[in-house]
Amino acid sequence: MTIKKIIAPLIMLLFIYAQSSGAETLKDSAQVANYSQKFITLIESDKAADAYDVLSPFVTASSQEFDGIKSKALSNIEMIKAELGKPLSSQFLKRESVADHFERHSYLVKYRKAAIVWQVTWYQPDSGWQVIAVNFSANVDPFYTVKP
Repeated sequence: MTIKKIIAPLIMLLFIYAQSSGAETLKDSAQVANYSQKFITLIESDKAADAYDVLSPFVTASSQEFDGIKSKALSNIEMIKAELGKPLSSQFLKRESVADHFERHSYLVKYRKAAIVWQVTWYQPDSGWQVIAVNFSANVDPFYTVKP
């Protein structure tokens, strides 16, 4: 089975918007970056369940929705590991924002046979940041840069 056959259907938007959320919030962009880094460090350390637990207080999904999302993500991560091996290392790629409303952090996680791009997206409806999405993909095209 090729990596594209495994990863292509696994491009996942893992959390959903909620009009009324009981999620905790983070106060600023520095805290948001810190939690994204904690998440990816745990992914790199092959502790995916712990990684999702780190973000759980800040998700906009209900706890029942989150449990289902986490279970599916962990299953997909196991398939990735079966094909690619355990994570070897990670690297921060970029931080993007839409004014003070959205912030997304992108990381590259390297495996023996390929690399996966992980993205954590945060939203600030009023004051305070919440996780609205975690996704991963084998598509690294948006991250290529021109070398002289």
